Amino acid sequence: MKRILYYVILILIGGNGMMMAQNGLIHGRVTDMENNPVDGVAVVLQTLDSVYVDAVVTDSLGSFNLDHAAEQTYRLLFQHLLYEPFQLEISGEDAGTVQLTSKNYELDGVVVKAERPQVKVENGALKYDVPQ
Repeated sequence: MKRILYYVILILIGGNGMMMAQNGLIHGRVTDMENNPVDGVAVVLQTLDSVYVDAVVTDSLGSFNLDHAAEQTYRLLFQHLLYEPFQLEISGEDAGTVQLTSKNYELDGVVVKAERPQVKVENGALKYDVPQ
């Protein structure tokens, strides 16, 4: 019985230490303009002189956790195909909620141009279109 109690206390202390270690990591959330979470956003952590440090992808809730402590001021780059790229400078571990604006992929119009062939092959013979 003492052994089981000893293991339970050891697991609780170890779990508490892991939770405390995660508190100093950089984290945040990414949403669109309607506050809906954005899944699959590449979040890149750089120093202010653009040296790569770490990168992650947001989960289905739009949350990200970088396995790096906030020791200095960093730059976060947010990139997604459907949204405009965004930059944010942070000096603490909480990046907060970042709202991305969507890109406009609307086309002005489509024009289809075609020409009729001047020569056709029918039954092994060349047929010319004389009016053209």
